[in-house]
Amino acid sequence: MKTKKGFPKRYIILFSLIAAILLGSLAYILATGSTFTVRELIGTDPPDMSKCEITVDDPGVVRIVSTDVEVDNDFYYVVVKTEAVKPGNTRLHIRYTLDESTKYESEANLVVSPLFHFVYDTQGESFTGEWILYPTMLLLFSLTLGFFLFSFIEQLRKAQYSYSTVALGGVIIFLAISLIIWISELFLYGFSTMSTFYGLRLNMAFLGSMFASLTFPVLLVLSIAVSISNIVLVFKEGLRPVNLLGIILGIAVVGGFFALNSFSSDFAGEGGSEEWLVFQIQSIVSTGLFVVFSYFECMLLSTIICAILATKHKVPYDRDYLIILGCAIRKDGTPTPILKGRIDRALEFEQNQFAATGRHACFVPSGGQGSDEVVSEAECMKRYLLSYGVPEERIVMEDKSVNTYQNMAFSHRVIQAHSGGRDVNIAFSTTNYHVFRGYTLAKKIGMKAQGLSARTKLYFYPNAFVREFIGLLYEQRYRHIVAMAILANVFAFVMLTVFY
Repeated sequence: MKTKKGFPKRYIILFSLIAAILLGSLAYILATGSTFTVRELIGTDPPDMSKCEITVDDPGVVRIVSTDVEVDNDFYYVVVKTEAVKPGNTRLHIRYTLDESTKYESEANLVVSPLFHFVYDTQGESFTGEWILYPTMLLLFSLTLGFFLFSFIEQLRKAQYSYSTVALGGVIIFLAISLIIWISELFLYGFSTMSTFYGLRLNMAFLGSMFASLTFPVLLVLSIAVSISNIVLVFKEGLRPVNLLGIILGIAVVGGFFALNSFSSDFAGEGGSEEWLVFQIQSIVSTGLFVVFSYFECMLLSTIICAILATKHKVPYDRDYLIILGCAIRKDGTPTPILKGRIDRALEFEQNQFAATGRHACFVPSGGQGSDEVVSEAECMKRYLLSYGVPEERIVMEDKSVNTYQNMAFSHRVIQAHSGGRDVNIAFSTTNYHVFRGYTLAKKIGMKAQGLSARTKLYFYPNAFVREFIGLLYEQRYRHIVAMAILANVFAFVMLTVFY
């Protein structure tokens, strides 16, 4: 009987830390937010403050606390410190007259919020305490990355390969590369530039395009690799649509990247309102598309990583049953090379287990009989096992299934009946590109099983993997659509706040 697991404690800790960091940052911003300092560049010579006029349109909204002069890198600034009085909107003016021909004038539009008397400069899109936002964002991303990485490693250690593993891997890739981008920009442009409220929002808005550009070399190499493997596959196996999936994916990835870059290029307008509106719409749409592209890319890379790690996992020598997943057999009822590889891998493991522990395992050949097959796939595998000296009492056939899901589900039932319902350790043997999918289906039916990876021809592997990746996307298509839609809308909203 399954027991319902509670929410993992580490995520409670994570969410508590995130809440504490956010509340702490908010508390700091609110504590300092009732004051605002305006800094205006005057020049390279010390200003004569008697020639500087500083006024506020409505002193009842914001009052001037102090004025001062600061020097930074041989440049002089007039510094005006203000404080909120009551909610409202007013303008602060700084006028400096050096002589009759040299006059400086600037203004800041200051808004005091009804709640907390928070002062915000709408022209400079700035407020006191905004510097804390960038460190907070980096800390949150780093903290989340650390916790998710721990969960990912734990799932790999326990051989819990599933869609959640892919999702975790995708999030880790996104967070890691985003941190690399933001930290790199911090060193390139300096903290003072990157830590402004406007700079942070602008950075978030264009994260999708920066992410795609940084990771494109990896995608390009992947696309070339799967395309080359497909060309070899066509020469070896013949020209069929299914043998061109890698080339199609490569063209879609590379073509999609260049199409997005072309679409998001600057609009060559002359400054008219209609042209500016087109540019804004174009930028918002391209940002959303880049985010979707980056999401797809993260899932693709994560699936590759998880699939490879699943094939490399070492199953412990404590198995009671070994399921052999069926596939097409020859016309004479003998196994094809792919099926033979799966049987041989199960035989090899069982022999190694017995040599190491003295413990035998039962074989569960799984697969029904197709309309063009002389015997069932299970019967074909049973004959092969018998020919290698496996006693018939250690072969438990499942000969009703017609697909991989039924292979797993029906084999699980057969094992439960044969074992009398006791807890047993199970492994399944399949071709390397198919191992990860086997894990996901085992979890779907509630069966704890670990995968044995049988090798296939090198040129066949990339195309077969692409097929499995498409299958994985299709099975979780609604979740992917919802996730991409949410991400695209969030970043489009950030773009709108940047423009308006």
